[in-house]
Amino acid sequence: MNDGVIRDCVFSNLVMWDCTKGISIQMGDPPLYDLGREPTFIENITFSNIIMDRIYAHPFIIDATENPATMIKGVQDIRFSHIHARSLHKPYILGRGAVPFKNFRFDNCTFERIEESALPLRWDRHGCSAWNRKGDHALVNCTGFVFDSVTEMSWPEIKCAR
Repeated sequence: MNDGVIRDCVFSNLVMWDCTKGISIQMGDPPLYDLGREPTFIENITFSNIIMDRIYAHPFIIDATENPATMIKGVQDIRFSHIHARSLHKPYILGRGAVPFKNFRFDNCTFERIEESALPLRWDRHGCSAWNRKGDHALVNCTGFVFDSVTEMSWPEIKCAR
């Protein structure tokens, strides 16, 4: 937590399968042993050409705690392009009230929900699958989100969450 500046990163041409979650940018309550001194500022990150299959919770989780001990300056200018995900839940994005997530762009993405029966037996005991399920909801504390060629069948809140 309190990781300083993370910017200008590209994650591309990846395949993930049988995982608890795909992409994770989580700024949760800090443990005492992982408490940096600089506020986290994340910008200009691109995720492209990624296939995720049989994800046990969310294809991605991007969230921030309201705990003031976790210092967040901003999370902005994040792009998801040509992502195809099959997962138990929808993407989960929860910004911080005082520092909303800004300017995310999704283009040519498919988020397909699968049934638990498509997962391996005992999937709930694989790593941290059971407690990484955050549920489904619309985008919260987010501004400037753009959706271009994103399937609505799998993430219907996109119409009202722009």
